[in-house]
Amino acid sequence: MFEMSKALKQCEKLTDEERIELFAESFKKVNEATRIILKDDAKAFSTTLSVVLYSAAADGKFEEEEYALIAAMIKAATDRSLSYPEAKSLVESVGDPEEEIDFLRDYFIAVCDVSDDAGIAYVCLMMTTLAIDGDVSYKEKKWMKKVF
Repeated sequence: MFEMSKALKQCEKLTDEERIELFAESFKKVNEATRIILKDDAKAFSTTLSVVLYSAAADGKFEEEEYALIAAMIKAATDRSLSYPEAKSLVESVGDPEEEIDFLRDYFIAVCDVSDDAGIAYVCLMMTTLAIDGDVSYKEKKWMKKVF
């Protein structure tokens, strides 16, 4: 967990441009691995997006101000826009991040089976989302520890 905390601290210090670039690269790699797994572009996108949304709601909150920052990363990665009400509806439909730990863990393993790079991208995708506001809370760190 020490190395994870260290990596999260580094993500907190990224500039907005660096964070967006890392997020976009990571999203694309995870989405491609997911597309290979599911053999369905739409399902791959929504499944990859679920990792982002679970991460955004990991602290038990899904706030519009924080989502505005995440929306910019999603737009950069996918060239798609997702409004706050749409994202909030998706968050509510995918379930409580605390209750989806097994899904996230199994999904991570499946992505790693496609490629190690995709597995690393999966972790980076979560970390860049958690660090979007420049501060990864204790609750968010604890949640990430449960996933990994």
